[in-house]
Amino acid sequence: MPTVDIVTGVAPNAAKVFVPLWLELLAVIVGGVSGGMSASSHKLDIVGAAGIAIITGLGGGLVRDMALQVGDVYILENDFAIPLTIVSGLVAYYFSSVFDRFQGIVEWIDILGVGLYTATGADKAIFYDHTVITAIFLGVLTGVGGGMLRDIMLGEVPRIFRGGTNLYALCSIAGAVVYCSCVYTGMEKVIAGGLCIGVVMVLRRLSLHFGIVTSEPVDLTPRVVEAGKRAVQRRVESGSDPANRKAGRRLR
Repeated sequence: MPTVDIVTGVAPNAAKVFVPLWLELLAVIVGGVSGGMSASSHKLDIVGAAGIAIITGLGGGLVRDMALQVGDVYILENDFAIPLTIVSGLVAYYFSSVFDRFQGIVEWIDILGVGLYTATGADKAIFYDHTVITAIFLGVLTGVGGGMLRDIMLGEVPRIFRGGTNLYALCSIAGAVVYCSCVYTGMEKVIAGGLCIGVVMVLRRLSLHFGIVTSEPVDLTPRVVEAGKRAVQRRVESGSDPANRKAGRRLR
């Protein structure tokens, strides 16, 4: 029986969000194309190209379904998912120079797919009555998990973990938060999904336009130690005892 939210009186897990088939398949195709292009640039053979295409296009949803262990497994239930991913991946593998010319378009359709998968991943967790934190986590995992697995299989640090890169995973996190917030306040899931996709795409665009990047490793230890020394110094010098002031001078 669907759980009804005691605040809004709605049942956020009453039904799954509806995604048009053409949009769903478009996201699958773009994932396959991304995998095929990566396979071409890394000089893999045809088997590697097909495998990387499947991992990129469907890996995030597969990990999500394995984690949930309930309901259907998307890549097995959708008859078009695996064949379409393989075909699109091999097309990109053999005609990579053509896709390179439209790299910008492919990238924007890719981020559209990230937003779409983020919404559907979060929604599936909500449908099966998991917590909001779990829904956000599975939304992000579905959205960026395929690319993460692709990079791991290619022996690279996943792009979503690299410092100094434009926002990508953070866009998915923001989209998942927006989707869950909207659903649990009673908004229609289709509208919430549209807002999720919009947030993901806008944040990505702002990141690219203004050069907003994630932080790189910074060792804060010297700053913390120095701040602690200054705090002790001020405390000692503020005391009225001459011995304290003398001790403060020794700290210098």
